[in-house]
Amino acid sequence: MSIEKNDYFRFALKHNAFIYKHWHLSVFGIFTPQPREDMYVGMLVEYDDDIYYIDEQGSRQGPVLGFKNDQPLFTPNDIVTLAKGDLANVTTSIESTVGRTLANAMLLAYPFQDTFDFINEEVKAGKIGDQIAITLKDDVITAEQVSVYFKQLYFMSSLTSLWVPSASEKSITTSPAIVKRRDQLLKQHKDELDNPAVIAKIEKELIDMDREYIKDDPSAGFYKSAKAFNVTRKQAYIMHGGEASFEDPSKIEVIPRSLQDGWNVDDLPALINSLRDGSYARSTQTALGGEAVKTITRVFQNSFISQDDCKDKVGMPMIITELNYRSFIGRHLVSSPDKSLTEAELKNSIGKTLVLRSPMSCKVPFTDYCKVCMGDAIADNDKALSLLASATGSAFLSLFLKRFHASNIETEELKGVDFIQ
Repeated sequence: MSIEKNDYFRFALKHNAFIYKHWHLSVFGIFTPQPREDMYVGMLVEYDDDIYYIDEQGSRQGPVLGFKNDQPLFTPNDIVTLAKGDLANVTTSIESTVGRTLANAMLLAYPFQDTFDFINEEVKAGKIGDQIAITLKDDVITAEQVSVYFKQLYFMSSLTSLWVPSASEKSITTSPAIVKRRDQLLKQHKDELDNPAVIAKIEKELIDMDREYIKDDPSAGFYKSAKAFNVTRKQAYIMHGGEASFEDPSKIEVIPRSLQDGWNVDDLPALINSLRDGSYARSTQTALGGEAVKTITRVFQNSFISQDDCKDKVGMPMIITELNYRSFIGRHLVSSPDKSLTEAELKNSIGKTLVLRSPMSCKVPFTDYCKVCMGDAIADNDKALSLLASATGSAFLSLFLKRFHASNIETEELKGVDFIQ
């Protein structure tokens, strides 16, 4: 009996066909029959110049309607309607993409069943990881389930060539309209090209145009990071951009040509100065960050979390803002030290001043602290305070290392007390 391809997809989901790389190659690549001794439910097979699938009894069923010889059966952006029960965490009928559905199936439903809700938006491993850490700590999930999750995550990384094509016509060029606009902007601001804010404004407009140019291209998924647009594509196809002057770092030297345009000999001094500056930062200035890490580690080497609660009644008043509220998740109010603040509570407190328990006012003697003043995120790392504190030095180390690599110029709006907080 024939089956619509979307119904076949739902059938394959229910029987976990996605744990087999063979299935992904068959579904997201140009279907090529491959001999295989062990069959699995949902496996695609060729029969009579068409494709069929293997059912629960090991019998051939089909054909699968919608199959074309020269095209993949599915792409990640195809729309599919799921019914309740298609995945353990699908509780009602929803419309999603094939890519998001598979990400939910592989990373959530397969390892954790219905513990986590279906995510009907771009699925980010980092955000999932935060949720997993919390539920593991609360004994909602087990270490064995987390192990399955990581295996699925690593398996998914091997499928990027199928899900995220990196080469297309648009991926190796940009729109002529963007180059034309570049020339107009440089001419319009010809007397302000040493101003970093002006260069940042010009680059932002051109990069936004480039994002719009490539957003519907098959390779768009490859350009997910900001650096892919702000540095890689900008320098390759739009303009090299601004480089800090060697004599005065507050000034900018503009290199208007892209790598596609070819280098201008007159721009070589600025390019070479940038390389020299990056090399110096990486080879010499990183020592400053390394020194800070070692110094802070020594300062806090004898500091521990040695008590549960020092009963402090002073605390520290903190203004909760849109920029900082997430950093206080798991902290405690002086007025209710037994209860941890949640993200929802903090979001509802934006604009308010909360008096929080703080290491600054902790009453534990000598160099130690208590769990309540430190907050939930740190409380369980009772002997790791020196490593946590040394992160400040590591930030400087990372900053100087990044100077060796290409960077871009951006402006940021600072809102008074919000920024200070």
